[in-house]
Amino acid sequence: MEERVLRLENDFRQKFDSLSVLVNGLESSLKYAIDRLKPDDLSNRLALVEEYNRIQQYRDELEAIDKDVRASEEAANWLDKNRAQLINYARGHIFCKNYTLNKFTKPTVNQELINSFCQDLDSYFRWIAHHLRMGTRPQNLASGVIELLLPPDTYIEAFKIIRNNKVLETFGLSKRAVTMLRSSINRFLIKRKLEFDSPHSK
Repeated sequence: MEERVLRLENDFRQKFDSLSVLVNGLESSLKYAIDRLKPDDLSNRLALVEEYNRIQQYRDELEAIDKDVRASEEAANWLDKNRAQLINYARGHIFCKNYTLNKFTKPTVNQELINSFCQDLDSYFRWIAHHLRMGTRPQNLASGVIELLLPPDTYIEAFKIIRNNKVLETFGLSKRAVTMLRSSINRFLIKRKLEFDSPHSK
């Protein structure tokens, strides 16, 4: 699976770079053609200038996309690298030492439930990192990936704790990558109907 993802990433990057080279080449060719026109050839000059401006817009859009792609890749790599620490951080804030849930009026949980909770967080973050890296929108999780043995609010609280306290520039992320990762956590985890991911609800 990882090899396939790497191949797709490389394929995307190669095609994107090829498109950038093509746009830059067109821009240079049009500029060269404009410079070689006779001063009195106004109709051709106007047409070429219009095309040149359009190519510049394409180039600017490609540069913006490239920045977003690089920020998404950065966010995905950071999430992969720090996933275990983030999960431990959330675990420490969600559970008391006697295995009771903080802020929730639920019964005491056991180590097995806590381990399942941490595994679910791990799966969710791997899922988000994958889609950040691929530049795609997360849709559905594969069946059986998530157990969701604790109330959905427990997981949402963990996502909020991580988003608010760890997804920051001070922890090694660029401003753009922070925006990308926070947006993904908000849209696809915090606002997600988590109960639909549970095999027990089907």
